[in-house]
Amino acid sequence: MTAAPSHGPTWPDDCPDVIPLMPLVLSIWRDGVLSPSELAALRGHVDAQEDFSEAGRAAIKAWMDPDAPPTPEALRAVQQRIRAAVDPAAHTGSADSLAALGLAAWTSVGGDGPWEDPVAIGRLHELEATLGVLGGEAARRMLGVPTDIGTEPAAGSLVDIVLLQDFLEKDHRKLRERALKLVRANRTTIARGLPHAEYREQVLGAVQRLADEGLGRLAYPVEYGGSADPAASVAVFETLAFGDLSVLVKFGVQFGLFGGSVHQLGTRRHHEAYLQRIGSAALPGCYAMTETGHGSNVRDLETTATYDHATRELVVDTPHEGAGKDYIGNAAVHGQLATVFSRLIVDGEDHGVHAVLVPIRSFEGNAWMAYAFNHHISGSAGVRWQSWDHLSGADPGLNLAEDPGNVGAMLAGQRAMLPIGLNFLIPDGSRFAGNRLSVEAVYSMHHDYEGPQLGLDWGLNVGWTIGF
Repeated sequence: MTAAPSHGPTWPDDCPDVIPLMPLVLSIWRDGVLSPSELAALRGHVDAQEDFSEAGRAAIKAWMDPDAPPTPEALRAVQQRIRAAVDPAAHTGSADSLAALGLAAWTSVGGDGPWEDPVAIGRLHELEATLGVLGGEAARRMLGVPTDIGTEPAAGSLVDIVLLQDFLEKDHRKLRERALKLVRANRTTIARGLPHAEYREQVLGAVQRLADEGLGRLAYPVEYGGSADPAASVAVFETLAFGDLSVLVKFGVQFGLFGGSVHQLGTRRHHEAYLQRIGSAALPGCYAMTETGHGSNVRDLETTATYDHATRELVVDTPHEGAGKDYIGNAAVHGQLATVFSRLIVDGEDHGVHAVLVPIRSFEGNAWMAYAFNHHISGSAGVRWQSWDHLSGADPGLNLAEDPGNVGAMLAGQRAMLPIGLNFLIPDGSRFAGNRLSVEAVYSMHHDYEGPQLGLDWGLNVGWTIGF
């Protein structure tokens, strides 16, 4: 007969002298990792406790092997045993700390050992303090006991609620109240249970409403619509945390990370081209720093931006999978421009990490309708929208002083056009029967160019469609 295979450490039924340590063991394994400091503290306590049985020492040390962590099933079994052994109503004070919880579990099994000695109990409490856990909170969570947080201060409370609020809100109190009013009015609240795509659009709408209130550009210079007050922006961000956290994150990415990088790392040329549109949320953007292989260790990032003298452009490259950018908020659907942190390479020399603005998408949309006057003639009308960002590089053969339009960073823009057309279907009996002649006049309704570009007031398109 062979013994059943071992599945790791178990509850020490045969060693009640180490049961008081089990809540502490469960607490430090909650995050799945036993840190060196936690291991040293626990081992030091076990080694200093002379009254432990040899079996007890072996049982508790089985839980102290960082190379063989207990399984989630083993941890759940420990919690179940603790809950089965301890009744919070019967064991007064058992939820006050992990040490108290462990002693209550030991008492429930009528255990013996060193735990009637006040010195040993004191050492157990010292161990809990050394581990740095919130013992009372952890104990209540293990027992499933809710924390009773009242809405009114207790009688004789030493906390002055008004004074505490004044201290926490400090500066920008009116601005905080304004942001909180928007949260309370559900201006930033997203309904639960929405489909993924619809949820994203709702979050974008909430951020747009905050931008419309002027809250997105507070940190930017006055000449670009801001207030030159970074602390005001932080105050709004803190207050928005009382609402939907997806809105908070998108707000922080758009106006803090993306907008902040353009503001702090860009030049006047970048400020003039982007900051006002970023602050109004007209230009959604991204912040691409974190990499798969390096996290937020900026010094060792591996994405490269190599300067090409022939085209006067930066070629951004991900040399391998570990250098790929991760956690890029706003990139999935809405972002148009990204601040990409990369190593600047010029003539083979690495100049360290720099920030590069990289266009990631442009947009063109058409909506139209048609009406047939008869079998051979029809009319059409619609709206055409185009939006594009700055181009990378420039023509090295052109003189920038004579032709400023050669600057790629001044070629962004957007326009809306109204096309109106007539279509003529060539009737049967003609050698061109089945072909179609189309004439379309295009009128500009709106345009916004960021540099010297060729505009469009009107245009005429003539087309011939061959049917076969």
